[in-house]
Amino acid sequence: MSTPLGDPDPQPPRSILLVDDEPLNRDMLSRRLAKAGYEVSTVSDGAAALARIHSTRPDLVLLDLLMPGMSGLDVLREVRRTVDPTELPIVVATALHETSFLVEAMEAGANDFVTKPLDFPAVLARVESQLRTKGIVDRNRMLASRLDVARTRLEVANRELAQMFGELEREADMDRRSRDTARQRLHSMAVLGDRASKGIDQDVVMQDLLLGGMVAMHATGIVLFRVDGDVLRRQYLVPDSIEAPEELPLDGQTILARIAHGHTVLTETCKPFGTGTAVPALGAPMVDPDGEVQAVVLLMRGRSNPFAREDENAAASLAAILEGALQRTSLTRTNIERMIRMAGMRDPSETFSHTNRVAGMSLVLFNAWCDRHQVPPQRRLREGDVLRTGAMLHDVGKVAIPDGILKKPAALTPHEYATMMEHTTAGAALFSGHRSPFDRVAHDIVLHHHQHWNGRGYPQVEQPDGTLAPLRAEQIPLTARIVAIADVYDALLSTRRYKRAWSRDEAADYLRQQAGEHFDSELVELALGLLDELDAARAEFPEPDATELQA
Repeated sequence: MSTPLGDPDPQPPRSILLVDDEPLNRDMLSRRLAKAGYEVSTVSDGAAALARIHSTRPDLVLLDLLMPGMSGLDVLREVRRTVDPTELPIVVATALHETSFLVEAMEAGANDFVTKPLDFPAVLARVESQLRTKGIVDRNRMLASRLDVARTRLEVANRELAQMFGELEREADMDRRSRDTARQRLHSMAVLGDRASKGIDQDVVMQDLLLGGMVAMHATGIVLFRVDGDVLRRQYLVPDSIEAPEELPLDGQTILARIAHGHTVLTETCKPFGTGTAVPALGAPMVDPDGEVQAVVLLMRGRSNPFAREDENAAASLAAILEGALQRTSLTRTNIERMIRMAGMRDPSETFSHTNRVAGMSLVLFNAWCDRHQVPPQRRLREGDVLRTGAMLHDVGKVAIPDGILKKPAALTPHEYATMMEHTTAGAALFSGHRSPFDRVAHDIVLHHHQHWNGRGYPQVEQPDGTLAPLRAEQIPLTARIVAIADVYDALLSTRRYKRAWSRDEAADYLRQQAGEHFDSELVELALGLLDELDAARAEFPEPDATELQA
C-alpha cells in the first residue's frame, strides 16, 4: 500500500563549484572533496564562475574572495541579485588578516566562511553543514508544493459538492421535505469541507469533522478505522462511549472489511464490528490520490432509523473530506517538524524539546487568558490550535543566521547582534502572504516574539505616521506576547553552554520584575498563578542532557 508521504528516491551526489585562481588549491580541494563523495567542478576566475552557476546551478559554491579581475566579492554580489542564500549556499575563503573583506562578504549574502591556509576537515564540516541545511530547505519547498496540491483537492471536493447541490435542486419530483433535507445536508458537507482546509492539529481537525459529519447525517455514532497492513486499526470514534475494538481483521466479513476490499459505499443493518446488536450502518472508503483505501469511516443510527440509498452520496463526500484533511494535516505536521529540526541543527538550544515546551506553556497561558475574557469554546479551540503550532516555530528564522554568530560562545559584537536580530524577519518571510489563519498567526509570533511591552524590543516596523519603531504594549499581537513569556521562562529554567539553569523561584522573580517592561503585566499575573501547570507542560518534553546540547 502506498503512503502519502513516502520518502523521495535516493539523490545523486551533491555538486560543488570550486572557484580559486590558485591551481594548487583547486587541485587539492577538488581531489579531497571528490574523495568525500561530492561531484566537483572548478573554475579559475569570477566571470567563468558566473557562467557556470547560471548554466549548471551547483548545490554549493566554495569561493575564493581575492582573485584578479572580477573578485570573489563581485561574484557574490552578482549572484545574490537573483539567487537567495537558501537556494544556493556560498562559502567564502579568505586569509585571517582580511577581516574587512569577510565582513563585506557576510553582508553581501555569504552563508559561511573558511580561513586560509585551508584546514580541510574544517572546510568539509562547513560544506556538509550548508548542504544539510539546503537539503532541508529544499525538502520543505517540496512539502509546501504537496500541501498546495492537498488544498486543491479539497477545493475540487467542495466544487463537486456545489455541483451535487445544483443537481438536487433540478430534481423536480422530489417532495419539499426531502429536498430541504438534502439541501441542508449538502450545505453541512460544504461547511465541513471548508473547515477541513483550515485546521492544523490532526486530532483536533478530525474530531471536529467527525462530530460535524455525525450531526449532518443524523447519526448516533461514527468511527474511523485506518488500514494498517492486514488489519483495520481504530483511530477515532465519536462519542467515545462506543464499544468498538482496537482492531479488526482486514480479511474479515464485517461491513468495515468489505468496504475496504470493495472500494465501495455500503449501507445495511448489521453488527458493525462482528458482535453485539445489529444497527443501521453506512460506511464509505477513504481513498488516497493513488487509488488506495487508507481508511474506512462508518456511521451508525438507532434501530428504528435506517439509512436510505440517497444517504450514500453524502457519506462518500464525507469520506473524501476526511481523507483530504488527513493528507493535508499530515503534510502540514511533517513540514513543521522539518522546519523545527532545521532550526535545531543550526542552533543547539533550539531543540525539538524546547520548541514543544514553549508551545505547551503558550497554550496553558492562552487558555487562562480565554477563561478570564470569556472566549467562546469554538474560538478557543480554533485559535489555540494555530497558536500551539506557531509557537513551535518561533525561532525558525535562525536558519538564516551564520554559524559563526549563532554558535559563538562569547558575547556578540554590535554588528553580530544586529545580524542575529534578523532571524525574526527572515523567519516571518516564510509565512508572508497569509494564505491561511495559521500563516497569519505564525507570522505574528515569529516576527514579534522579541518585542517588549515598553517598546524597546525588535524588529522595527512601520508605524501609522510612516516612521520605523518597535511595537509596544497592545500593538504587539497577543500570540507574540504569550510566546515571549513562555520562551524566556523556558530559557531561564534550561541549561545552556553559556549559563546554568535557574530555579523556579528565580525565574518567577524575573517575570515579576519585567511585568510592564518586557512583558504584558496581565499575562505575567496569569503565569505566576499557573507555575504548576507551566511546569507540567515543560515536564512532557524533558531538557536534553549536556552531551546533546554540546553536539
